[in-house]
Amino acid sequence: MGGVASLLSHASGSEVQDSTFEHIAQFVPKWEWQDGDGTYVPYDAKVALKLEKVWSKLQEAKASPTVELSAAASVDLSKMEEVGQNGEQRRRIRRKTLDEAARGLAEPTWLHQDDEVLLADVPTEHAEAALVRSAFFGEGGLDAQEWAVVAVRRVQNYPLREAFHFERQQMLREQRRKASEASPADEEGKPDLELKEVWKGDAPSELCRDIQERLLAHGTRTCDPQVIVQDRDGFMVEKGSERAFYGQGCYFAELVQYAHHYSHVVSGNASLGSYANDKTALCLDLKGSAAEQYILAPTY
Repeated sequence: MGGVASLLSHASGSEVQDSTFEHIAQFVPKWEWQDGDGTYVPYDAKVALKLEKVWSKLQEAKASPTVELSAAASVDLSKMEEVGQNGEQRRRIRRKTLDEAARGLAEPTWLHQDDEVLLADVPTEHAEAALVRSAFFGEGGLDAQEWAVVAVRRVQNYPLREAFHFERQQMLREQRRKASEASPADEEGKPDLELKEVWKGDAPSELCRDIQERLLAHGTRTCDPQVIVQDRDGFMVEKGSERAFYGQGCYFAELVQYAHHYSHVVSGNASLGSYANDKTALCLDLKGSAAEQYILAPTY
């Protein structure tokens, strides 16, 4: 991942962390920069507090949106970007409040967003794009000689993600209660457990027993998936029948080659790229409620 050093850290060398800054930083929003693989990395405490101070003043129109981090880098809060001295090296930054983190809205790769729903393009060099290629052209996938991934879009839907996070936490609490033989009342007030922390071994392995997250292929055929993923209700099972809104199809299949038969086909849509003459199959994959759109085009 390249460590937690920012452009500032690289330019000014290693700085001794002040424990006071570290302590205060626990109670303010988190400031992070985007690494080369698409994941976000925290700024050190001193820089995060500096950015938060300027951000607060900016909300009152009392400050410039530009924050000088060092002679080598600055941050433009109006564009949420960190910019190198030459102006060429740019990377995204984001601000996540403690409330957003508690609601499950601080996913490692999610971009800064002002609206409830954002469809974010995922560059080919990011880890999620590699996951797409693996899912589509690995075992049970499509023939890479016949199909190519044209674009990957990450669906950042706050209402759906928050609902999914709540349900997942309920499952984890129940598993934790069973593991400790405690009563439901004993779970009140205990901090949430993230599934990624469970996988890392930071919690009893028993909690994983009945909780699984899978990457599944999802086809809607007659309905544009963008209509579904931008809705507050998301996918609704009752709409997936022959005469219903989505039409008849296979939903949440483990094998892409099977779900692909039910993918939504679009043609001549300029917003999907410069391939208007080709019919393009659009599939939707979901992991929990965090969705990815994968746009495929024939290679012939």
